[in-house]
Amino acid sequence: HAGFNVLNKFTRGVAVAGENGAAVAELMAVNQLQRAVDAATLSAASSINSGHHTTANVTTYARQFVLAQLADSLDAPQKTELAAAIDVDPKKDVKSGKTIYTVTVTGSYHVPLSGFAQFIGYSSVPISATSTSQSESSSKNALSMYLVLDRSGSMSFVTDTVNTAVNKCQN
Repeated sequence: HAGFNVLNKFTRGVAVAGENGAAVAELMAVNQLQRAVDAATLSAASSINSGHHTTANVTTYARQFVLAQLADSLDAPQKTELAAAIDVDPKKDVKSGKTIYTVTVTGSYHVPLSGFAQFIGYSSVPISATSTSQSESSSKNALSMYLVLDRSGSMSFVTDTVNTAVNKCQN
């Protein structure tokens, strides 16, 4: 019975390690996919609003954007699966003189799991992410921003060294 208990504890430990490894790999992949679809929706909605794309042709742009964001992270079968699963839904709505463009992007693919996870019977897990962004145009005045650099007085001192003997401002 002692040998069985040691083997049982070992396999439970492997299962836990496998599940943790699977969870980490899945979490990292989900985060990458979520960032990619978030960036694609922001870019697509902004692109429609600025006139570079229309709601009719932004779908290809958003799909290519997601795939480009993940180009170095996915192998060929995952890229093919993701390319087939990316759904882009652009919409245009006019309310009170404002045009609102809404873009929703959804993507999904399977993430292969580590050897430990495969040992306990899991070869891959499906992941997916969805993002929605809005961009609004109206007849309001444009906003201008200015950057001011202050190199006078106290702002002109060299600050690349630290005097640890001084604990308060010298000026």
